[in-house]
Amino acid sequence: MKQPKLTPAEIEATLAQFSGSETYYENPVTKACGLVYTEGVKAMAEFCSAFWLIDLICSYQARCRKDPMLREIQFWTLTVNGTPDGAHFEPATVVCERDSGDIAFQQTIEGTDFSLRAIEIWVGNGVMYLPSEH
Repeated sequence: MKQPKLTPAEIEATLAQFSGSETYYENPVTKACGLVYTEGVKAMAEFCSAFWLIDLICSYQARCRKDPMLREIQFWTLTVNGTPDGAHFEPATVVCERDSGDIAFQQTIEGTDFSLRAIEIWVGNGVMYLPSEH
């Protein structure tokens, strides 16, 4: 039976409950780039149909390894530039920062049905995680 779709507020409330992670996941893309992801990132990807975001972060890892600061920690933010509702495609921007305001990479997404206004994913020590899981 298919789960009912959660509202953005319900997704945000659920994701905020993740702290720490005892289980790590990988797929062929994350394995190839040397990353795993936490239960919170997996839940975000499932709720928002956004496994593509995990793949996008992986696609930058070869470039990240060339930057000493990004080898230590990466702060990724997806921001939907329209009104997200998960049903219509809106433009978005994905940014990777070394530190607050120190942008390493930025990519425009022409259209996404991502359910939230924004999401942060941090990458450190080979793990993608939500800030609440730090």
